[in-house]
Amino acid sequence: MMLPCAAFFLGFLALSACERAEAPVSEPQKPVRLFIEGTQPVPEDETRTEWTGSTLNWSESDVIALTYSLDGKWEADLFASDPLAESAASASFSVSATAAGAGTYDFRTVYPEEAVSEYAGGRAVVEIPATQTPQRIGSHLSFDPAADLLWGRSTSTYGSFPDGTAVPIVWKRLVAHACITLKNLPATLTSETIEQITLRAQEGAALAGQWSLSVDGGSLTPLETTETLILSPDNLTLSGSNLEFWAAMMPGTVSALTVSVTTDKAIYTRSISDLSLNFLQNRRNTLGVNMASATRSEFAYTLVSEAPADWSGDYLLGFGENFFAGKADGGNYGAFTTLTVTDGAVPYSAGVDYNLKIARRESGNYSLLYGTQYLGYAVSGNAISFSEKPDNWTQYEWTITLEGTVVKIVNAASTSRRIQWNPASNALRFSTYTGSQKDPSLYRLNREAGEGGDPVTPPDPPVPPTPPTPSDQPGYLGCFEVPAIPTLTGQSAKGTNSDKGDTWYGYYTTNENRRVATHTFAHPDKSNKQTRNYTVMFDGSTRAPVWTAHAMHSDMWPDHNVGRNDSWKSDPAFSGLTQQNGVSGYSRGHLVASNYRQSTTLQNKQTFYLTNQAPQWQTSFNDGVWNQLEQAVAGHTPSGRDTLYVVIGVLYEGTTKYVDDVPIPSHFYKCLMECWFDSTGAMTNAAGVAYIFTNEAHKGMKYSEGATTIDAIEERAGFDFFPQVPEAFQTAAESSTTALW
Repeated sequence: MMLPCAAFFLGFLALSACERAEAPVSEPQKPVRLFIEGTQPVPEDETRTEWTGSTLNWSESDVIALTYSLDGKWEADLFASDPLAESAASASFSVSATAAGAGTYDFRTVYPEEAVSEYAGGRAVVEIPATQTPQRIGSHLSFDPAADLLWGRSTSTYGSFPDGTAVPIVWKRLVAHACITLKNLPATLTSETIEQITLRAQEGAALAGQWSLSVDGGSLTPLETTETLILSPDNLTLSGSNLEFWAAMMPGTVSALTVSVTTDKAIYTRSISDLSLNFLQNRRNTLGVNMASATRSEFAYTLVSEAPADWSGDYLLGFGENFFAGKADGGNYGAFTTLTVTDGAVPYSAGVDYNLKIARRESGNYSLLYGTQYLGYAVSGNAISFSEKPDNWTQYEWTITLEGTVVKIVNAASTSRRIQWNPASNALRFSTYTGSQKDPSLYRLNREAGEGGDPVTPPDPPVPPTPPTPSDQPGYLGCFEVPAIPTLTGQSAKGTNSDKGDTWYGYYTTNENRRVATHTFAHPDKSNKQTRNYTVMFDGSTRAPVWTAHAMHSDMWPDHNVGRNDSWKSDPAFSGLTQQNGVSGYSRGHLVASNYRQSTTLQNKQTFYLTNQAPQWQTSFNDGVWNQLEQAVAGHTPSGRDTLYVVIGVLYEGTTKYVDDVPIPSHFYKCLMECWFDSTGAMTNAAGVAYIFTNEAHKGMKYSEGATTIDAIEERAGFDFFPQVPEAFQTAAESSTTALW
């Protein structure tokens, strides 16, 4: 059965992270257009990328990889297509390649392109991801397109290689699809939040991992495999007591299977030891798992009897069955509640409201946070001090030592004071004493009870040897705002997030905690060309962006008033680096503001990646001087050939404050560089200014009071911003504090 024609375009692909979509293209050869006709490998309706209830279709933002051999000699490169502009039964892809002359061509294609981590000599390293996110298309559930590995082939002989050549491609699906229904789930699940679903086959089973793919014959050789698949709960919905989801996996026999459903309170586990189920290639394999007999392992606070290397975590503080319950009404001491302790443990559901967070400070001491209040000793007598924003952090730091099952929590500033329980009948309380009362115990929250545990983070793909180069486009088409990054070591990944219409380009640095990515979107005003949105350097150790860089131009990024998405999500470009979704007492402060990106809904969604926010004081800062500056920038966006380039970042200076074990930036800054260009694209002038503010309330302050030079910020941040601005303009612009408007 023939599939509808799908068009491919071979030319020089202008998808550099630092170019606008309309950038002129320097083509090494005349572009060649290939019309690709695909045939299904078997008479099934399952050779596409989304389940729509009756058929499978290509979806928006799909990207394929293409290579070929000419007269038996394989091309040295693997070429990625442009993202597909829209969902369709037939599709048109643009592919960047270098075409040769007459001869016999063996074309080979791989879908999705992001599954390929390296290619050489006719072999590609491909991956079925161990962590997958099932998709929902309308009312229908589907599998994660990033896990749907397909291989295509075609052989043709040409006397020449003209425009309009028809090339028949036969697609072959290399994975099996598992449509799994968990039946008769316990009623307790309806009051809990599902965090992940884990499938674990028998030891040695190869469900996911990396394989070496022969692009000639389509055969796979295992490189590094795992018997575990982890499914995100995104797009999944309980239907009564049942839960259905899809997974893509390597075909094979599963003789034993453990299914674990992890919620915010417990893990539900069902093991099947005599399954003997064949998951067949290119088939929709169905499996029902009766979870009525699943065991429920509730997370619990368990008594600490062995000192950890790091005390950071979630705890209950108690003496006997009396547990710390925050600040007492009408007094500077700790209230208490009574909880039942069984076999040295308190159930999660009983203790969740009395959670005490302990976080390691830069000094090596610890902070204790209950709700939004830090515990300290900053007054006289036996009182505990409570503060959301301590002025003297030393008074709010503690050392913790363990003797048996008893802890000594000693104040760092007043070492004669430690937190104890007063057992006197007329003074039952937790407070700071000199050792005359009872030392308490700590009960640590165990989130790894039963099967499942924390998600498995797949390894980073190998680093190609050639590092990326900056844009070579002239004049205003250059990406002038992206800082110089001498530590770049090569491209880490190119990926697609269809939920946000994002094809992103990620890069490694020599610091394993830092990576850089450029997010792009299909621009409806520019014939759906993939267009850069912004670039971000993210640091997994601070769990915050180091800086973001973007351009503002009312013609290129018009304000269509699409509104705020307000749905914060993890950034897929930084998989493997820890991202945080807000901390107690602080707002998620945008770097690239939502109102800076109002061209399309998908473009705006990308500003709600967790890598585009850092903990920011809200009152009289995020909603005050910082917001005023954001509005001023948005209101002075240039048009024509002039462009405003913006770098926004955070600093950590002085003693770093920690909240929820997350470091809080000491400063937020914004650097602005406005550039003017003539009709040829040559820069004619530039002006710059920077603004910096401490991360605290600035009541009544005007943003102009935070003005400084870009040079000053560069020195403190350790980066060279706007490196592509010609020195003739850059020196004066970066040393100025004069407002741009």
